[in-house]
Amino acid sequence: MIHYTCDLCGARLDGEDQRFVVKIEVYASADEQSPSFPDDPDQLDYEIEQLTESLADADADEVEDATYRGFRFDLCRRCHNRYLSDPLFRAAKKRMGFSEN
Repeated sequence: MIHYTCDLCGARLDGEDQRFVVKIEVYASADEQSPSFPDDPDQLDYEIEQLTESLADADADEVEDATYRGFRFDLCRRCHNRYLSDPLFRAAKKRMGFSEN
């Protein structure tokens, strides 16, 4: 049997408890201008080779973070309601005020 827990508060979500799933996708915007491709096939081959080399040396997590990242969370009813009321946790950030010293 699969057991679920709330990813925010840690409460166990038994079969009779309603479980809510939050899926978040973060990806680079495609709003920028379309990339231009060189007319010269040799230049295109060179650019592809350069890109391939730069990706070979890059950290896989950094490349993934720069292009796409997906998250999935299970929430209990209470945390689901909290999440819907402040999905970016802006209010929580304001409550964490620090002193000026």
